Amino acid sequence: MDWTYADPELAARYARAKECRGEVHAERVLTTALDQTIEPNSRRIMVDALKWTASKLYPARYGDKLALGGADDLPAIRQEVQEKADSFMVGIAASASRGKPDTKH
Repeated sequence: MDWTYADPELAARYARAKECRGEVHAERVLTTALDQTIEPNSRRIMVDALKWTASKLYPARYGDKLALGGADDLPAIRQEVQEKADSFMVGIAASASRGKPDTKH
């Protein structure tokens, strides 16, 4: 792969080709999901595999996004939300120590 990235134009074309391949896999998700000639369980497995592959080939569009509040490009976590989350966690810890579920939250 070193030779691919040694030439900026080739690297850009290669990256675009990978994105296109991800798009093809993403389009195949719908056609596979709607194909009634495939047994339903097999169809589900095929769709999952195509979605996973698309997410790896074109992560910017089809990959999982992990968003953390407070980052430069995301809004800050609001204090009241954080306080509610802290209160909820305290309730869970208390119910765990008592050995029964906490139904207050």
